[in-house]
Amino acid sequence: MDDPVAIAKLVMEKDDKYSDAKIQSVRHLMIRARLTQEGVYQLESEIRLYESSKEFNKILVTSENEALMRANAIKILYRMISETEIPSWKEREARKNYQKIIDEYSQYLRHLHKH
Repeated sequence: MDDPVAIAKLVMEKDDKYSDAKIQSVRHLMIRARLTQEGVYQLESEIRLYESSKEFNKILVTSENEALMRANAIKILYRMISETEIPSWKEREARKNYQKIIDEYSQYLRHLHKH
């Protein structure tokens, strides 16, 4: 895949799925945990952050502004790389999977930066 717009859309789609998973996880935590009012507020803020990210992605795709979609995808990829958990050196399969993910994201970044 060499088309930067297609890559940007794919990255934003992955980000939307990640946001959905995080929202579900936070809601599950809110149901299970006894939280103070401040804790509830913090978790609701986290949910709003992920919902806003999804909405922003949708707006960019609808706008068809290629430069903004690419810039947003680059930002998302750097965030995804920094948030990807680095496995213990003892976990060989997990390290292989981690390297595969980083290689994939790095490839997307190379394509997005060169266009």
